[in-house]
Amino acid sequence: ISEMLIAISLDTCPEVLEVLCECGRMLGGFLGRRLEPLARKLIFAFTPCFEHKRTKVRCAVIRAIRALMHCGCHETILDLSSFQHPNIVQVKAFYGEYQKVNWFGKMAMDSSAAVREEFVHMHSDWVCTLWERLDHETRLIPYVIGGLTDEAPRVQKAALKGLQAAGDLFEEEKKEDLKDVKYYGQDFLAGLEAQYLDGAYSYLPEVLEGNRPTLGCRRVVSDNCHRLLYPMLKELEAWQSDNKVAAAKLFYMCLVYSEAGLNRELHRIIPTMVKVIQDEEIKSMVLRSCKVLGRFADPQYYMEIILERLHPTLDNNGRTGVLYVLEQLARGAAIGSLNSHLPRLLQIFMGDDILKSHHVALKDQTLAVLDALLLVCPEVCRQYTRDCVIILTNLATPALNKSQAPGFLPKVWDTLEVMASSEAMSVADLISVFRPKMIHSLLSNVKAWTAFETEHLLCLTSSTGMHPPSKEEVAEITSVLRAVLPVLSSTTQVRLLKSMECMARASEELDVKVARRLMHVLNERLHLRASDVPVANAAEGIYPALDGARNILTRRLLPEVVVKGQVKSWSKRWAEVLGLVDADMELRDHACDLISTAIKAYGDLILRGSTGVMLCEAVLARLHDSYETVRLSAIRVISQIFDYAKSATSSSKRIMSKLAATLSLPTLANESSADFKAELATLQAELEEYGGIAADPDDDDDDDDDDD
Repeated sequence: ISEMLIAISLDTCPEVLEVLCECGRMLGGFLGRRLEPLARKLIFAFTPCFEHKRTKVRCAVIRAIRALMHCGCHETILDLSSFQHPNIVQVKAFYGEYQKVNWFGKMAMDSSAAVREEFVHMHSDWVCTLWERLDHETRLIPYVIGGLTDEAPRVQKAALKGLQAAGDLFEEEKKEDLKDVKYYGQDFLAGLEAQYLDGAYSYLPEVLEGNRPTLGCRRVVSDNCHRLLYPMLKELEAWQSDNKVAAAKLFYMCLVYSEAGLNRELHRIIPTMVKVIQDEEIKSMVLRSCKVLGRFADPQYYMEIILERLHPTLDNNGRTGVLYVLEQLARGAAIGSLNSHLPRLLQIFMGDDILKSHHVALKDQTLAVLDALLLVCPEVCRQYTRDCVIILTNLATPALNKSQAPGFLPKVWDTLEVMASSEAMSVADLISVFRPKMIHSLLSNVKAWTAFETEHLLCLTSSTGMHPPSKEEVAEITSVLRAVLPVLSSTTQVRLLKSMECMARASEELDVKVARRLMHVLNERLHLRASDVPVANAAEGIYPALDGARNILTRRLLPEVVVKGQVKSWSKRWAEVLGLVDADMELRDHACDLISTAIKAYGDLILRGSTGVMLCEAVLARLHDSYETVRLSAIRVISQIFDYAKSATSSSKRIMSKLAATLSLPTLANESSADFKAELATLQAELEEYGGIAADPDDDDDDDDDDD
């Protein structure tokens, strides 16, 4: 009969082959192990039907081989799974091409759900009823677990039923060994939902319908996972997409069933996760796997591996992968389980290699990990609030985040909001608590300043929503600004000057010493050297310096002795800015506004002696400016100068001479607006009424000595 069946297997008719396979199934069922001498030949004769086009034929041959395997030919499993012993080489391999076909692999990836269902039923049956099942369990279990990841619900149910049967059999056989675990430790997760961010059973896949695998199922998978782990991890790094995706799904299911059983394999799992977690084809599944791993793995084991791979000397891309893994491990871990490791992590995050890095993904993941730690270790994070604030404010430094994703900075402020809410205060209040120490740390080594320190200072003092710096903070900042500014690039100077302008705007409480120092630094920045940056670039930094100086003068924060001692050098700077005809007109308009403010506050000191004459000449030159706005601002300043000259005594003669000589020019009214002409006519009338030129322009009876 067997010879007849082997001969008929060469037929090409699908109906004949279907009946043939049914006969083989019935023959194996009737004879059992008495068919052992011929069962192997029958299986090899039926094997080509695995590739038949008809689904019914493929299902029939699976049922036939399922029955024939119980006839004592279990070694055939090695051939059907293309097993190759590592220490044995077939003789035929030396003389020609030698290949094995993994028929099980072909059936597991079959296009028909019916075939895959029969395939899972076959392996489930062998795992539970085959006499030699313990010898082949490691080769059979992966196909049953893989059925749980199948896209067809019928295949998933078949795999779930098969694993449940294998688990029940394991519990029955190991009843005495599992007694303590079963009755005292099986439900250690029950009722502990509050310990996890998303509940105790949120890690379970949909196929399990929220039911944790039984103890027997977990032990069956865990006992075999150690042998499967190496090939699974290798497949995750493969270049074939189908293999990677299948391996990622299988690995995830193995973690769900193994739970804490893979703790001793973390030294192999973590490095592989770091390599593949950024692979877009399997990223989502790897992230879920890492989250499950974090739920059951002991942090004492994996944190040493993580921290070792965050060393500053390592590649940024590799460290980014480590942070991806760490984020998911933290989000899956029980609340409070990482408390003892938080200080070391914060110490690593506070390093310059991360805070000053321009690597986009590295800083993104640093923020993501810190956000996860705030949720998992809330109590310990409160003890290290200062370190967390330092890290977050550094990450929020604008200049170093130009290449970041648009939503990065809002995420930083959201994390700060979470920290502030835990302390029952606003973000501005939270930062203000630690800002003095952070500013002191920044200013402690000004010789080593880079753009980063400047941007950090700017973030702390003038970001939107921040409290203005206190009197003590401004005093400390201005004490080193004079030494810092000259060594910085023009772009960095501009941003720092803007921060200083904000300080001057909120300078009502500044004492005389600090205001004088700040005014000196601001005016010093108005000086343009021939070797400096182009006028167009330098002008950008002059704006905040002009506005800051104007804010200080408006509030009359400086005593007259300070103004008298510095007015000559200040006037030179202001006159130089007025002469920047290559810059845009707003710069000269700002300068006119500053001079007007200075005259209102300290007119007697500003316009005294040669200083007043110099400013008068600079402003008069702007009456011929090509922009109407500048001309209007200039003639209003001249009106202020004229009012001073009328009341002054010794230093008014030369100023009046300059005014009369310039205002009498007929070309001033050409191509001017009606407002300018009206202002000019009024000023000319007042000058004529005053008496015109009353002294020689070269008369030098003013008290220039007062300017020294």
